[in-house]
Parts: sequence; structure tokens; C-alpha cells
Amino acid sequence: VCMSFSLHAEADAPAPRRGERVRQEPIRLQAEQEGEALSRDEAADVEAALLLSLQEGEEAASDDVDLEAAPSDEEQSEEEEEEKQAAPAAPGAWHTSAVLREPPRMARHVAVGAPMRLPAAVSRLSLLQLFLTPALTDSWAQLTNAAAGAAWPPTDSYELLAFIGVHIFMGIDSLPKRRMYWQADTRHATVAEVLSRDRFESLTRYLRVSPPEAAAAPRNPFSFVRAFIDSLSHSFPRHWNPGRHLALDESMVSFRGRSDIKQFVPGKPHPHGYKIWVLANENYMLQLQLYQGKAAAGPSIHDMVLQLTQLYRNTNHVLYCDTLFTSPTLVASLFNVGIRVCGSVKRNRIGMPSAAELPPARLAAIPRGAHLQMQRDDVTLCAWRDKKLILLLYNHIDPNQLTSMQRWGEDGAIYQLGCPQAIRDYFHHARAVDVINQLHYSYLPGRKSRKCWTRLVWWLTDICILNAFRLWQVQHPDESHLTFRTTLAHELMECLPPDRRPRCGAQAPAGAPALAKDHYSLLTQVRGDCKRCSHQPDRRVTTFYVCAKCRAHLCVGACFAAYHE
Repeated sequence: VCMSFSLHAEADAPAPRRGERVRQEPIRLQAEQEGEALSRDEAADVEAALLLSLQEGEEAASDDVDLEAAPSDEEQSEEEEEEKQAAPAAPGAWHTSAVLREPPRMARHVAVGAPMRLPAAVSRLSLLQLFLTPALTDSWAQLTNAAAGAAWPPTDSYELLAFIGVHIFMGIDSLPKRRMYWQADTRHATVAEVLSRDRFESLTRYLRVSPPEAAAAPRNPFSFVRAFIDSLSHSFPRHWNPGRHLALDESMVSFRGRSDIKQFVPGKPHPHGYKIWVLANENYMLQLQLYQGKAAAGPSIHDMVLQLTQLYRNTNHVLYCDTLFTSPTLVASLFNVGIRVCGSVKRNRIGMPSAAELPPARLAAIPRGAHLQMQRDDVTLCAWRDKKLILLLYNHIDPNQLTSMQRWGEDGAIYQLGCPQAIRDYFHHARAVDVINQLHYSYLPGRKSRKCWTRLVWWLTDICILNAFRLWQVQHPDESHLTFRTTLAHELMECLPPDRRPRCGAQAPAGAPALAKDHYSLLTQVRGDCKRCSHQPDRRVTTFYVCAKCRAHLCVGACFAAYHE
């Protein structure tokens, strides 16, 4: 049997001068496929004619001779050699052939993801509360009050929702310093009329989302968000029925401060920060797992992939991943649990073809738009060249299916490059995590902080917002991401009752006409600006004394008396 591979190259055309942008007719795959079909028909005709001639020769020989002559030793050795060549390849060995074997067909599965148990009439806030549940925000309020102590007015879930809405608005309309939202010349009424500056800074300082852990390392941020991540790992997959295509990739939480588990991943838009493994489907995040570094002795990449895909076994899913995860061992492990794989792979992975089976010179000789395919059992290795060589390992589709993709040429023209169908599937379905990262960094919530875990809290909160946006898109596909975030921010800020909002900062609040026993100076542990003598921009006086009735910071003496006139 002749060992061959298929090369689909670009048509030879004289390249125009460099710098000229000439519109050329795209290279069509149809003509090439018609030529291949014609060549296969001609080969079939030749084989049929040869078989007919052999049959006629046998009939003529049977008329002349009654008994067949015994074959000679030379003829017998030739037959044995032909049988040896025609025998199938040994199991576990990579081989090439003109027609590759199709893997076992997958059962039918829903191709498009959809929400689960979603009512007909919902609001943006109700979708967000599928993940930031009232029970979760109530626990945040209790942890925040415990961290702040008894010296400040306790917070609740309604104020924390308004606090999150303020952060969303700050991500949309960003200023260099957060105090500028309350200053006279740069004041934003949307923010200043919901939370005062001091209250906002106090919530930022004392916010807690996970109970403290006694045995946690002092600089390990995972101990401060462990309960939050566990809650999202249960709520994310409960509200989305994923389609057939799953995407696995790493996501970076931007952070440049000090932390033991901070990573540097070159090539990322935000290379410094925390690395999180993410499983997504159609721009909806299903599972996540924080990478805690080598010192944490966590699971290997192989075991991590099996953990993230545990809920989707034996349900006819296809997992798309990049070279960090893909290996022949992983493909075999996922196939045993009912998950197919399509992912780019490195040349030096264990189980890949050796240099004798796939010489490097053979890969280097592949021109742009051509491909070479090899098989081992039901797994296919495809080498396809665009501007660079791509190695793809897959077992989810028939390797004989061919298609084309549009690509820009060096002369500025658009070409139709031939490729296997698996290449096109990989380019279209492996980018769900990248889309989520783009949406996150479009309107980044949260403010800078010295704490090593604050950025993780706001990244997780924003993922809840993005998943709510994906659910909202099912019924409102025309609404933009910016419109959704703006409306959601106002809905969150409206959760705070009007009687708990600050009064206008331009007017000094008048003292109540009550008896002196209600208004008196009270020493507290919280320092604040005096309402009377700190109203000028160039002057600031702080004090620990507040009015017991008005709860306003006032200097003892003249400021206290003048404020209550």
C-alpha cells in the first residue's frame, strides 16, 4: 500500500510589487476537489479493467489446462510481501494513508447552549442575584461588620449591592483618583448621592467575602476568597445548559503587587497577576479553578482538566484547548469518560509521532494552505500551515472532511485556504474564554488596593455580571454590553433606601431643634473631617468626636456650637 498524504497548496500566481494592494480572485476549493474526484474515478476504471482482463486470462487458462500449476517460490514470496504491505498498521503506531478512518460517531447533542429554568420576565438585577444570592451578600455584611467592629454603623446586603453598583459605574466612567468623584470640580452626582466618600472608603477597607482561616498563610489571597469561589462553582453550572462545544483556557487576573502565587505569563494582554483555569461555553463561564503555584502541591494539568470537566462526562461534548493542555494521554483519558478533544498540541509531547515516523523535514516542506494527516487508532494528528505551522490533535470528526477559511495574503488579497474541517472548528469554538477576558477588561470594576486579594474579589464579581449578561442576551440579543452594565449599576444603587443616602455635600446639614441631652460630643475610634472647618478645599481638620444625634464629625467647642445654630 502506498503511504501518502494530501497536500492542498495555494495556486501559483505572480506576486505583485511589495506595497501594492491588488484584489485577486480567491482560490476556490471546488475545482481542486473536482480534480481529486476525477482522479479517483480514473483509478477505479483502471482497476476494473485490470480485474476484467485477469478474469478473462484465467478463463482461457482453465480451458487449456485441467490442473493449476503450483506457484513458484518467487511468486509465493511476492504474494507474501503484498499481504504484508496490505495488512493494517499495528495498534499504537502512527501511520498515513490516502483515506483516513472515521472515528466512532457521536450521539446527537444540543449544538447551542441555553439557560436552565429561566422565567419569561426577568430583570438584570434578578439575573445577577442568581450568582450573588441574598444569602451570600448577607454573609458578606456579617463578615464586614465583624471586621469593622462596633465603632461604625453596621452595613447590610442592600448597602453592599449599592456599593457594587458604584464600582460598576466607576468602571464605566473612570477617574484617576476615587476622591475626585466627591470633589466640587469633578463631582459625580450618581456616586456622591448614593454613598458618601467616608462611607465608601470604610466599606472598601473592611469588606470581607470569606470567613477567616486560622491556618492560612498571611499572604495567600486564596484564603480570603475560598468561600466565594466555592459558591460560584456551584451556581455557575446550575443556570446554563452548555452546547456541544466546550472551551478550556487560562485567564489572568491583573495584579502587580506582592503575592506568593502571582504569575507571569508572557504573551497575555495582562501578563502579571493570578492565573485561573476556566471552562466556558459560548461566552458563559461554567467552571473555574485558581492556580495556587507549585508550592501548593495542587493537581497536575491532566488531573485539573478531568476535574473541570467532571460534570459533562458521557454527554457528547467536544473540548477545545490549546497546547498547554493537549496531549495524546489527555485525549485518551477524556475519550474513556465520553468527551472528545480538539486542540493544538506541541511536537514533543509523549505519545506524539517520533522523528522517524514524522521527519521534521517533512513538516517544513508543507506549503501554506496545505496539510498532512496521520492517525493512530481513532486519533488524528493534522499539520496545517497558515503563516505558521499548526499541529492539531482531534478525534471528534471525520478527518476526510475538507473545507476552507479566508486568510489575508502577503499581497493584501483575501485567499481561500483549504484545510480539514477540524481546523475550522478549532478556530471558531476555542475562543470563548478570550471573549470573556475582553469583556471583563472593557469596563474594569474595582479600585487599586494594597491588599493582595481585593483584585480577585472584583474579578469574580465581574464574572457574575458577565454571566448575567450572557443570560440576558438570550431574550435581548440586541442590547450591548455597555447598556447592560449601565442599567445594572443604576438598579443596584437603587437598592439603598433614600433615607440612608447622604445629603448634598454643598449644603451643611442643619442641626435638629432638640434638647441639649440629644446633641452632645461623643468620642469614637473613627477619624473624620470636621463638617464645620473642613468645607474649604485648601483646609482639612480631622477629629474623633461626633455629634451623638447627627453622627457628624465636629471639633469640640466652637465648631460644635456653630454647626447647631
